[in-house]
Amino acid sequence: MTTVQVPVSDDLIQKIGQRAVEDFLQKQLQILRVQSLADGLGKAIDESGVDWDTELETARQEAWEAHQR
Repeated sequence: MTTVQVPVSDDLIQKIGQRAVEDFLQKQLQILRVQSLADGLGKAIDESGVDWDTELETARQEAWEAHQR
């Protein structure tokens, strides 16, 4: 893991506290990581060559038929 130093104004630290700033930055980094994973997953799904709309419709129809029985 890499450590990044980010300058933060003293008045912001005094106003909300260092821990609050650290927590905020950690949450933002987590969001970036999840977005990156989602982008990679979306790309993999698109490149899979599977027609997911057809697959979803087939699964929906099969579930409906099973429910009716």
